Amino acid sequence: MKYKGYNFRRSTTVYMLPMEMFAGEAKNYVTFGRLCAKETPGAVPRELRNGGFIYLLPIPIKGYSRTNMAYGKDGRVYLAMDGCSYTAKMAVQPEAQP
Repeated sequence: MKYKGYNFRRSTTVYMLPMEMFAGEAKNYVTFGRLCAKETPGAVPRELRNGGFIYLLPIPIKGYSRTNMAYGKDGRVYLAMDGCSYTAKMAVQPEAQP
């Protein structure tokens, strides 16, 4: 899916964290997590619609451009749209020439 200049793909390993984990003072910026094992230190439980649980390890975020779009420190862009999570590679900025 093309959105704001990025080629996003739906992710099966990245999910939105529960609302209590959203960042920002107004708690309006979405936060993402990657699937992990229950025993992983720092794992956050998230309840699914069917009543089950998955465990997510929060992804470090560098910044936000919108309330539903975040830039990760791992060089990826994360997007939450229509209840799904999408990821895309960040464009690599060329280094300044001396």
